Amino acid sequence: MTMSKRLLVGLAAWAVVVAAAVVCVCTEEPKDIYCAGKTYLGTQFCFRDSVVLDKCGGGEYDPINQLCRNDVVQAMCGNDYYTVATQFCDVDKIYTMCNGKMYDISSYSCVGGRLFNVITVVFNANGADGVAPASMTVNARGEVGNSYDSSYHIVLPSVIGLSKDGYYFGGWFTNEAGIGTSYSSVCDISAAAGVTVTLYAKWIRLFNVTFDANGGKGTVPEKITPEKGATSFVLPDGNGLSKDGYSFGGWTEDKAGTGTVFSGGSKINFYFYDPQGYIITGKLDTSVTLYAKWNRTYTVTFDANDGSGVTWKLNPDPDSGTVIYLSGQTVKSREGYGFGGWCLDAYGERYVGGAGTSYRVVSNAMFYAKWLRKFTVTFDANGGSGMVSAVTADSGTNITLPVKTTVSKTGQYFGFWNTSDDGAGANFIAGTAYRVSGDITLFARWMADAQYLLTVLTENYYGYVGRGGRVTSSPAGIYYNSGAAVTIGPFYNAGTEVTVTAEPESDYSLYKWKETTNKDNPLKIIMDGDRTITAVFRY
Repeated sequence: MTMSKRLLVGLAAWAVVVAAAVVCVCTEEPKDIYCAGKTYLGTQFCFRDSVVLDKCGGGEYDPINQLCRNDVVQAMCGNDYYTVATQFCDVDKIYTMCNGKMYDISSYSCVGGRLFNVITVVFNANGADGVAPASMTVNARGEVGNSYDSSYHIVLPSVIGLSKDGYYFGGWFTNEAGIGTSYSSVCDISAAAGVTVTLYAKWIRLFNVTFDANGGKGTVPEKITPEKGATSFVLPDGNGLSKDGYSFGGWTEDKAGTGTVFSGGSKINFYFYDPQGYIITGKLDTSVTLYAKWNRTYTVTFDANDGSGVTWKLNPDPDSGTVIYLSGQTVKSREGYGFGGWCLDAYGERYVGGAGTSYRVVSNAMFYAKWLRKFTVTFDANGGSGMVSAVTADSGTNITLPVKTTVSKTGQYFGFWNTSDDGAGANFIAGTAYRVSGDITLFARWMADAQYLLTVLTENYYGYVGRGGRVTSSPAGIYYNSGAAVTIGPFYNAGTEVTVTAEPESDYSLYKWKETTNKDNPLKIIMDGDRTITAVFRY
C-alpha cells in the first residue's frame, strides 16, 4: 500500500476511534473498578473494557499513549508531538490537510490554502570574527505546483557583528569559495522541501594603493590605506606634479602608460571582483602602485605673416593627438589682401585650411596666415545705359556676373560680358560664375538680334547625370569664344525652331523629357528665351 493510501486508511480509522471515544464511554461509578485488568478512577472512563481515557478540553484522551497540553490532545510522532484532532502520524512524519491536500508539515507550509516548500537556511561566517546569524526556517521560493509568488521573498540577515580585517563583505554565497550562487539582502531561494541550505559570507580583499611620479617632479601623493569597511577612494588629481614637455593624464597600473587610465579625481573601488567572481573593468585587483601617465605636449603657434597682429600660441600646449580647430584663430587684416586660411609655411604652399578646419597635433606646429591678393572687377555698359557696381574679391575666388537686365541699349540686345569693348575678347554669360584672377573691366557686348542659350543635358531614371544616351540639336546654333580655347553655346536667334533628338545607348530608351510633358522624340522647341532640355533615359 502506498503512503497516500495508508494515510487515508489511517485517517479513516483515526476518525472512527475519536468518534467512538466521544460517544462510547464507561458509566461505572467512580470507585475501584477494573478495566482491562487495571483499576481506573471516577475521573476516568473505560472504553470498551480495554482503554482507560482521561478528559482533555471537551474530549477524552489515552494517558498512556497521549498527553493533554493546553486542553489539546497530542501524541508523539518520531521526536515531535502532533495534534490528534487535526493531524496524523505515519512513519514518524506528521501530516495534515491544506485546502483538500494532505501534506508533511516538516517539509511544507500551508499559507492561505497554498502549499510552499519549507527549508532551513544556515549562515556560515566563513572565517570572519563574530557570531554568524541564527539559522532560519522559511518558505522557499515557489508555491508547490504553481507559479512563483513574490510575496514570499526571503529577507537575509545583515552582517552586523561580523567583520574580517582587510576584507569587505561581498554577499552570501552557496559556495564557501564565493563562486556559487550569490544572494544579497532580499532574495529568492529555490530548494526542495526539507533541505538545509548553507550560505557562506564572502569576504573580498581590500588593497593598499601607492603612487609613483613616473619621471615627473613635485610632491607624490601619499599611500592610500583603506579603513576597516571602506570600499572605495578618490584618486588624487595630480596637482603638485609636473614634467617638462608633458601634461598629467591620470594614473595607470602600467609604468609605460599603456594600460587602463584612471582619471584624477575619479572614484575607484578597492576590489576588482564582483560578488559573482567576474572582473569589473577599471577597478584594482591587488595592492598596486599607480604610475602617473604623462602625455607628450607640443607648441602650436600662429603667425600673422605680414598681417595685423602679432604671433601667439595656444595655452596650455595641447597633448599629442589632440584635435584643434583653426576657426578660433583669426587675424585682423592686411592692406589689399583677404585672409585665405592657414598654411604650415610662410609662402602659402602647405595649405591646411580656413575657418572650421580641424588639425590633429602630432608635433610642434607653426601656422602662417595665408593672404589672398584682392582684385577689382569693373563693369562697363559699353554705350548702353545702366550702372553696375564694381566687385572686389580675393584672387582665386568666384563672383557672380550681373544679369543681362542690369544694362540696356536701344535697338540692340545684350549678349555677353566681354573682355574687350569691341566684342573680340572672351565672352562670359551673365548670371554665371567668374573666377577672379586680376583687376579687369568687363564690357557689355551688344547684338543686333536677341539670342538665347540652349542647354542640353542627359540623366538616367535614377538621377545619375550623363547616363543612358546623348541629345543632338538642329540647326547647330552659334558658339562663342570664352577664352583659352573654351566655347559656349549653342545660341539661337529669338524665335528659332530647334529640333532636339534623344539617342539612347544600347538597352536604354527615352523615358521622358524632364522639362515638359511632351514625350515626342525628336522634340521641337521654340527659342523664346534661354532654354534647358534634359533627356531622361531608362534601362
